[in-house]
Amino acid sequence: MKYIILAKDNEEYLVLFPDSQLMAHSDMTDAVQSVRVGSPQQWERKFRLSEVVAAGFVRPDLTCYGHSESLGISSRGDKDTMLLQKQLRG
Repeated sequence: MKYIILAKDNEEYLVLFPDSQLMAHSDMTDAVQSVRVGSPQQWERKFRLSEVVAAGFVRPDLTCYGHSESLGISSRGDKDTMLLQKQLRG
């Protein structure tokens, strides 16, 4: 799996997506930043002004590592792993 971490309003959000040659980290960043939430009358781009603070890959043991060539940013290792595990626990 691949991942990106977006930061906005002092919160961080980890987004997982398939490790495919067809979708780069930058493609997922563009997609997430353009998602609209809310009713059609109140559509808001929740992540439009978010910043990518980390990106990389997830091993089968759910540890984060690596570097995104398309974004020019690396994994933060243990910090990203802890965020992933926290999000998976709900």
